[in-house]
Amino acid sequence: MHWADIIAERRVSDAVRRGELTALPGEGAPLDLDVEPLVPPEVRALHRVLKHAGFTPPEVAELRALAALEIEWRGLDARGEAQSAKARALLQRMALLREARARRRTDAG
Repeated sequence: MHWADIIAERRVSDAVRRGELTALPGEGAPLDLDVEPLVPPEVRALHRVLKHAGFTPPEVAELRALAALEIEWRGLDARGEAQSAKARALLQRMALLREARARRRTDAG
C-alpha cells in the first residue's frame, strides 16, 4: 500500500472513531453516479451525448474483451488438439490486450 493511502486510511478511521462522519447530509442515500462535479459542464454534456450514442472508451472495451476471453478460457476443455489451439490463441489475445493497455498507461502517465 502506498504511504499516502496509509495516511488517508488512518485519518478516516480516526474521524470515524471521533464520530465526525455521522449524521452528514445525504447519509444513507444512494449515490448519483451520473453526476461528475469535477468535470466542466461542457465536457459533461459531451460525455452524456457519447454515452447515449453507445460510445464506449477503448479502455472499457478492452476490459470487457479481456473479461469475455477469460470467461471463454474457463469454459475450455483441456482435452483435444483443437481446444489446445483455441486456448493458445485466447492466451495470446489476452496477452496482447494487456500489453496494449499497459503501454497506453505508460504513455499517458
